[in-house]
Amino acid sequence: MTQNSFQMISSAVSDRGLNEKRAYNEDSYLEMPERGLFAVADGVGGAQAGDVASQMAMEILAEAFNNLREGADVEEMLSLAITRANSAIYQMSHDLPQLSTMATTIVSLHIAGNIATIGHAGDSRLYRLDSRGNLFRETQDHSVVEEEVRAGRMTPEQAENHPSKNVISRALGAESTVEVDMKTIMFEANTTFLLCSDGITRHIPDVEIRELLALPHPPVLICQQMKEICYERGAEDNLTAVIIRLSG
Repeated sequence: MTQNSFQMISSAVSDRGLNEKRAYNEDSYLEMPERGLFAVADGVGGAQAGDVASQMAMEILAEAFNNLREGADVEEMLSLAITRANSAIYQMSHDLPQLSTMATTIVSLHIAGNIATIGHAGDSRLYRLDSRGNLFRETQDHSVVEEEVRAGRMTPEQAENHPSKNVISRALGAESTVEVDMKTIMFEANTTFLLCSDGITRHIPDVEIRELLALPHPPVLICQQMKEICYERGAEDNLTAVIIRLSG
């Protein structure tokens, strides 16, 4: 797909992983290059409740952008769609007892020309690799230990091995309202974006993510390589990655 002279190629991988305690893949993703829209959601709640939550988030996001008006404020639309998803998941979790614990992270990306709009809640991440091979983490984890690190009460090394390192502090459906982090950036040609759940980042550190995204391989092969690395290292969580490469 071409947008303002950028050629867009995307690919995704999503897998249950190797942990037998996780009988279902509770991750979901959205790959809509024709709309410039991509997202990853990592559901929680067990017994398929997390799967329901993450799927709902993706469906509500897709619907909003299928009906996007010409000239609409994309950041406002993205924020509104995520907020709507939060309300819908929260309501359903209270209406159906079997879904009472469900919630989901979300990280979303909209691309129009050389403008990227990002919205997220939770610890699923978005990375950007620029044309010079520099990696930027464009989202901050909403997790208990990351907030302690940002407050200076814990070092990154302590956070890495903390027993609560996977406890998220913000998610869709957990409360009646949610604060969504929004960001709009400009990017240049030959930029690569990665959206992923923590099933990827718990096994592949940032330095290795940079090396993988810098490979000259097509995104479909890099996605497969990420899955294989996670499997080699135990793949103890559901894992999802969406890679978008924009060449000029």
